[in-house]
Amino acid sequence: MLAVGRLAAAEDALYAAVAARPRAPAPRGSLGKYLASRARFRIAEILFTEAMRFGADSGAVLRALAAMAPYRTGAAIPAPPVTVEFRVSEDGRTLGAFAVRTTDGTRTAVLDPTITGIVARRAVREFWVGERRFAAYAASVDPSLSNDEIRVGLDVLWSSQPLVDEVAGTLTLGRAPEATSAGEAAAAQHIPFVLTFPGMLLVPQPGQVPQAVQSSRGRALLRGSRWQISAATATVIVAR
Repeated sequence: MLAVGRLAAAEDALYAAVAARPRAPAPRGSLGKYLASRARFRIAEILFTEAMRFGADSGAVLRALAAMAPYRTGAAIPAPPVTVEFRVSEDGRTLGAFAVRTTDGTRTAVLDPTITGIVARRAVREFWVGERRFAAYAASVDPSLSNDEIRVGLDVLWSSQPLVDEVAGTLTLGRAPEATSAGEAAAAQHIPFVLTFPGMLLVPQPGQVPQAVQSSRGRALLRGSRWQISAATATVIVAR
């Protein structure tokens, strides 16, 4: 059901499996995994810990908890919304690029859904987008990257509710989806997402195969629009 984008049916089936075997660890773990993929992290954590109490492999549960932890922590220190230039990518791997400040100067940050945390030639422990400071994320090293480039995972910007305007060529951080006008809200399309830790799949319509957000088909769903990730609704809100 997940493979063909039938999210509601998948959720109903998983809840039914838990109800049928309330003390079995596998159904609880599967439901927790699904809910985590839909950004319902609090309930997922409860299900994971219950599954472990009922006999699930502790290592598997701890790995699941660790995978969703960066999305729950929120690395951004609260600050007013900030808007910066954003260059949209069509390379099938990344979503676009924007400028950030680090202790070593200005660098190009590439928004890469296929990674977790920050990847750079040398470890980057903190950076700024405008006045918004980001820290406390996973940092790893890739010697193949240039000195002036860093790769940024979706988890790093998650708590800042990234909003991309592909027409204006901007990225806004810290603006709640509810801040859109009534007209925009009424006309907006809500595309369900599924997190894959790392990665994000978009579900075009129920019964259709989910698409990686950075893929050509995923990009086609967002191209030329103003789109924003909404964790509260587990959708990408698209306005044209």
